[in-house]
Amino acid sequence: MLLRLQGYNFTLKYRPGKEMLLADALSRYNPCPGKTVNMDTAIHITNLSEERKANFQNEISTNPEMKALAEMIIDGWPEDIKEVPKPLRQYWQHRECLSIEDGLILFGESRLVVPPGQRTQVLNCLHKSHQGINKTTLLAKNNIFWPGYTKAIEEMVKQCETCMRFQAKNAPLPLEPTPVPSRPWQFIATDIFTLDGTDYLALATSTQRCTLSGSTQAVKRPLQRQLLS
Repeated sequence: MLLRLQGYNFTLKYRPGKEMLLADALSRYNPCPGKTVNMDTAIHITNLSEERKANFQNEISTNPEMKALAEMIIDGWPEDIKEVPKPLRQYWQHRECLSIEDGLILFGESRLVVPPGQRTQVLNCLHKSHQGINKTTLLAKNNIFWPGYTKAIEEMVKQCETCMRFQAKNAPLPLEPTPVPSRPWQFIATDIFTLDGTDYLALATSTQRCTLSGSTQAVKRPLQRQLLS
């Protein structure tokens, strides 16, 4: 709650209950005296080293695009996207999810908006274990954000030399068809199934033209249990 409110500048005013048309539970609640919560409290829920945090803060304050984005978040977005500078229009559809906390730009409650100069380093960190596109993207969705980050991950994984070198070793084996039988009933397959309460034993064989022919025969339940055992 506190983190979500940090993106707004508001003033609290007391209104007597008799002046409220529909008083909710919180307006009628009289809590016991307790510790006062400071609304300017910073909530740190993103793991970030001090060095990388300083790099993020420095680029946000110096990079023209990131600096303009931070000012836009603080001052408020205009009503029309046409009034937004072109470099920032890529953030328009995400404007409700952006906030400022301790000099960092957050997406949602805990994801960091990565400045352009830090994106290559972040991508290398995400792909350090050389996982595939899906797992690398899933890891990124829990920690970072910038417009087009999923495409950047896809291109990075496809161009990774280590992944390309070992990809051939993990390739699926080719299909190996069974040999063509030289006579009828050379290969026989069996299975058990139940239909309308009756147990059946199915027999199938391959002919020289690789077509299947088969027959079914009703069996007793003791025989089924014996075959399954």
